[in-house]
Amino acid sequence: MTDPDQREHAWKLLAERHPNLADYELPDPSQAAVMRALCKHISILDFEEGLGHADEVTVGAGIATMEPARTDDWGLSGLKRKAPAEPGE
Repeated sequence: MTDPDQREHAWKLLAERHPNLADYELPDPSQAAVMRALCKHISILDFEEGLGHADEVTVGAGIATMEPARTDDWGLSGLKRKAPAEPGE
């Protein structure tokens, strides 16, 4: 963002979310970039459903769709579990 009002508003929102920044001034544009990100794909992780459970949300102009959780297992199916350690090892 190059517009000073937009940069200031973005810094205000960031400082509200992260109170540890409230005592700092907005960095000079030559020292720090302020960027706006428009997300298209969002992963929602829910470990209560199991390791790596994620639902995928796609957003766009006036539309949002949600796909079921990924079917991958994060590569864990090919791993062998270690044998339990013997007492005293």
